[in-house]
Amino acid sequence: MIIFSTDEHRQIFLNLLIEISLLFQVEIHSYCLMDNHQLRYSKAPKDSDLLVA
Repeated sequence: MIIFSTDEHRQIFLNLLIEISLLFQVEIHSYCLMDNHQLRYSKAPKDSDLLVA
């Protein structure tokens, strides 16, 4: 299944990633967008509820 079929789709995803990382104070160290999935290396604050998943 293709997720990112255009550069516009990729840009929308990146804008959301930035917004969410700022909201939850998550550091994005690297990312890779491919047509059918995405990879990222990120770090949440130690006292974050995001670590309980």
